[in-house]
Amino acid sequence: MSAGSLFCQRKEDAGRQKEQKKEGTMNKLIPEANELLKNGGFEYAFCGGHALDLFLGCESRMHGDIDVCAFRKDRNRIIQYMRSQGFEVYEMLGGGRVHHITDESGRFEERNIFCVREGCPMVKLYPPDGDGCCWMEFFHVGQTRLDYIELLFNDKTKEAFEYARNREITREPEQAILISDGIPYLAPELCLLYKSTDMGRDGYQQDFELAWKKMDAYRRAWLRNALLREYPAGHPWTDTVKTAQLVLHFVSESDLPEVSRTWPSDHRPVSEKEAMDAVAYIRGNYEKNTVGCVHHLILAVCGKDDPGRIMGWCGLDGRRSRTEPEIFILLDEEYRHKGYGTQCVKGLLKTAVEDYSLQSVHGGCAGDNTASRRAMEKGGMVQYGTEDNGDPLFRFTAGEKN
Repeated sequence: MSAGSLFCQRKEDAGRQKEQKKEGTMNKLIPEANELLKNGGFEYAFCGGHALDLFLGCESRMHGDIDVCAFRKDRNRIIQYMRSQGFEVYEMLGGGRVHHITDESGRFEERNIFCVREGCPMVKLYPPDGDGCCWMEFFHVGQTRLDYIELLFNDKTKEAFEYARNREITREPEQAILISDGIPYLAPELCLLYKSTDMGRDGYQQDFELAWKKMDAYRRAWLRNALLREYPAGHPWTDTVKTAQLVLHFVSESDLPEVSRTWPSDHRPVSEKEAMDAVAYIRGNYEKNTVGCVHHLILAVCGKDDPGRIMGWCGLDGRRSRTEPEIFILLDEEYRHKGYGTQCVKGLLKTAVEDYSLQSVHGGCAGDNTASRRAMEKGGMVQYGTEDNGDPLFRFTAGEKN
């Protein structure tokens, strides 16, 4: 194919892709690819952006190509099958270098592969060098024909699907792969975990925001805990609890200086070791908190205009009851009486319901603590009684208008 005809083909394909997106239909290539793959005799699931679209039930944006999750044990079978279907198969060596797999060339076993048909406008391959490998250039023009499929290999056992970049992070097989109209796809929380490594890619933030809104509390909790484990220094996608002026921040190791400065104690600042112990305690509880059961959720209160500075602490204390934890807020003095307490209450109640599926949250304060009483009332809690000493007791119940 000449350079001129290649350019015209890319322009034509891009136009068709734009028209398909305008119509708001699902990408027709996915059912076509599924028809091809289902006869191969191996397990697979669509992943990446197309998998998120299958979860969302609509085409959310243009995606670069078709990505398919498969399993390492089936790699040779897949290579043989795709070659029998008219695809040339290459394994990716990193840095743009690829190796053409033929019957005589051998197989490295551990590499992901892509399968391409002649005339595909998305790929340009350069002649092989001395070691038999060649260079590949990929053009992000959008895919309109079934002439390119990328297969990404994972491992699994009967008990667990293993995240390829950290095998300590696993998902139950029945939760890892979902079905939409007979098409298998990787669960959204796993797709987003893979995407979390490349935050600079166009569309990835949109992918997260759209999928997060639709994910239930179980999938949200799994993704958040996986991100917390994979990124000890923090990741933007864990900070989903936001109000008009605040971010209720999931603490990471990068927060040590601020934790040392602000951690509630009889002395400030606390030592580096004390701050490290506090972070370890906070993050340890993050992993214990599950849907319907909160051990102890501690979030740092930060301003949207200065998210690196901790203004205080808030959270849900499950020591009295893990199914109806108690709300708490500890703001530094300079940030009190500015409406931040009410915002904390609203943010905590929202995450209690949406992220942990809690049906109720308890609250209480000293009888003369007018600010706390007002924050709970304005935040959506209702007084239902008093302690023996007259201190008010509050409760939020999901689904009730307060």
